[in-house]
Amino acid sequence: MTTSMKFDLPLLNYNTQFSLWQVKMRGILAQTHDYDQALDGFGKRKAEWTPKETCKDQKALALIQLYFIMIFCRSVAELWKKLESICMSKDLTSKMQMKMRLFTLKMKEEDSMMTHIAEFKKIVADLVSMEVKYDDEDLGLLLLCSLPNSYANFYDTILLSRDELTLKEVYEALQSREKMKVMVQNDVTSSSKGEALHVRGKTENRS
Repeated sequence: MTTSMKFDLPLLNYNTQFSLWQVKMRGILAQTHDYDQALDGFGKRKAEWTPKETCKDQKALALIQLYFIMIFCRSVAELWKKLESICMSKDLTSKMQMKMRLFTLKMKEEDSMMTHIAEFKKIVADLVSMEVKYDDEDLGLLLLCSLPNSYANFYDTILLSRDELTLKEVYEALQSREKMKVMVQNDVTSSSKGEALHVRGKTENRS
């Protein structure tokens, strides 16, 4: 019995985060009869491929081509490298555009902190793929600067409490703050429910 597998992966275009798309696509190929082995040419020259490996390569090629506009390539390894060269271009224009995304990233008051951190991490990952190097402390400061005004006391505390800063420390501090925020909200909710039950109990006793 043949099982039809459906994967939730967006079409690859100029608005797609290629580094994330690439990881997800490799995962899809790995789940589909180990087709991901074809991305590295099975670790040998094409002339040395077995008929089974050639078949895997063509099926992997067809699967990837479902998710973007057709690019002619003779093997999935060739296609993979072509996509990397197109989507992760290292020219100055692409670097400038990605840097501008990093510098202008701003979190709104109503935004989720975890979503904001995930977006920041995506941009940093894309810059790393483009071989753009940043000082770790600078990235930490950029993340702090991207926070809304309600975090003013938070980043003042971070900056005044140490002489040096790492991006990891900022991530951990923000995540701890969010966990504390959730705990406080849960306590308030539990307290409100307890008070409501107490009042209800008194009312029932009087009646």
